[in-house]
Amino acid sequence: MSIYPQRTVISFFILIILSAHGLIYASDRTPSINSKNNKSRGTTKSFEQGDNIPSRLLKIVQPHIPSNHKILYLVEGDLNRDNDLDILLALMHEKEADASNTGKNIDRPLLLLVNTGNGRYRLAARNNKAIYCYSCGGVYGDPFLRMVVKNGYFTIEHYGGSAWRWTHLITFKYNTKKRNWFLHRVGGESYHTSNPDKRTKNMKTVKDFGIVPFNQYDIYKK
Repeated sequence: MSIYPQRTVISFFILIILSAHGLIYASDRTPSINSKNNKSRGTTKSFEQGDNIPSRLLKIVQPHIPSNHKILYLVEGDLNRDNDLDILLALMHEKEADASNTGKNIDRPLLLLVNTGNGRYRLAARNNKAIYCYSCGGVYGDPFLRMVVKNGYFTIEHYGGSAWRWTHLITFKYNTKKRNWFLHRVGGESYHTSNPDKRTKNMKTVKDFGIVPFNQYDIYKK
């Protein structure tokens, strides 16, 4: 049982909103997740802390987890468009909640583990500033919702606020020629709970922020 039961409902709500306003396009649409019975190549599977993560995945990611850290979220999907299942791994510090009470925010590392065949994976990229901190959601609390992987794209979803609510989605895209991931789109919506039908949307693309490699992206820099 997930310790965040409202994530699924909120994520579904966010997708409806963004789809209605044209903020999600075909290549970024959320694939079917948690489809544990579908074992075909390219199938996306996701797990969050508290889930029963298969031992085969734990064996793969364990060497990449620093001391005093644990899995925040894990997605198995095709990150580099080679039709093999790679791993998108988000980590959290075991004491991040306690640290936030003292005003200290601890980074949440995001790792891209690429499938090299024969059950082996290599760390292709890492970013410590791609996921909002534990206390960055305001009164709502932890703003992290989930991650989605599909055909060389991956998106990180956030939701937070108090009377004013907001969503923040960051999408990266794999460039097959440069063999690297680059920031593709950043955006979301905001609204006041007293008038949820009145929403302000924002979306930035490469035309706005230029060429930003995944490992250089900083979510705190606007």
